[in-house]
Amino acid sequence: MKEKRRPSPLLCLLLASIPAAVLLAAGQTARADGESLQLPSAAAVADRSAMEQTEDWLADHFPLQSSLTAMHTRLELLTGRREVDGVYVLSDRLLERQGTIPEKTVSLSAQAVSDFATGFRGAVSLMLVPGAESVESDLLPAPAAPASQKTIIDRAYELTAEKVSTIDCYSMLSADRERYLYYRTDSRWTSLGAYLAYSACGKQMGFTALSVDRMDVVHASHSFRGNLCRRIQYNGVEPDTIDIYSIPGDDSEVHLQVYDGQCWSGHTGLYFREYLEDDGYSVFLGPDQPVITIETDVRSAPRLLILKDSWANALAPFLTAHYSTITLVDPALLRQPLGEFIDMDSYDQALICCSLSSFAEEDWAENLNRLGS
Repeated sequence: MKEKRRPSPLLCLLLASIPAAVLLAAGQTARADGESLQLPSAAAVADRSAMEQTEDWLADHFPLQSSLTAMHTRLELLTGRREVDGVYVLSDRLLERQGTIPEKTVSLSAQAVSDFATGFRGAVSLMLVPGAESVESDLLPAPAAPASQKTIIDRAYELTAEKVSTIDCYSMLSADRERYLYYRTDSRWTSLGAYLAYSACGKQMGFTALSVDRMDVVHASHSFRGNLCRRIQYNGVEPDTIDIYSIPGDDSEVHLQVYDGQCWSGHTGLYFREYLEDDGYSVFLGPDQPVITIETDVRSAPRLLILKDSWANALAPFLTAHYSTITLVDPALLRQPLGEFIDMDSYDQALICCSLSSFAEEDWAENLNRLGS
């Protein structure tokens, strides 16, 4: 899932401080690269989307944006603030601020899940993942401690109970919260956190999870700085380690077919190590794409469809030991009905796996409904 940016005062400062000649030159460069900087419409300005688009464009084309963001963060911390642009800066980690989650939004998303399950021929499971800001809320300043996400997840499970099986990964993550389950600089779980969720899936979805003691762990990178670090350009906490789990002696081969919104491409293997230096989390299945299909050597096993956000990318490698085909679909990125890409009736099971924050987005239900239209 693409991280959404909020228009910030920093953008206004940047726009005000850049001479028109610099913007004109940048526009010429963008046109030379086949891009264009469009003037926003009045409607776009009114709903602030123009500011969001302009901030994205500036972040891509002006290195100064990163420097100004870093300066803004340092100034905020010097004044004694511990929260900068929705990120709490703690002594040894960053934590995202939990936003308000309206009951209406949860209800709409739950209804979309139930509607999908009604039209799917196989068993459907739902797993909503809590953020570190909830599981590790005791690390936050007392006034900042958020309401329990477990209460909201339980409500979503209650609303969908007639149509889907629900998977409780909250209890497992909470019970082992002292371990390295969430990245220090990113909002998502580590490979160990994803493994615990995989174990929870097995209990509900009918397979026996492989013991972590049987697996080898490769520390693929010790320099990962994730989306929270990039959001506020703060490097004052230790970078994260990216771990890759594998089964010793397992020489089975998997193949990926990736649809990027325009065409399909093939890839052998689950990991894209070329991203370890710049965007470490993309080592898992590559950058976020609308559709990814994994073909394994486990030919007699069932076929699984996963509707997901980026959290599931680190989960999918564990599931390859139990399914012949796994197709991952990001509802936020796929603009066409799912039936145009896959035969829905050929899948035995479906898993809806995403963070609670994604599930609670206003357009999540709309995106899921569009897949079945």
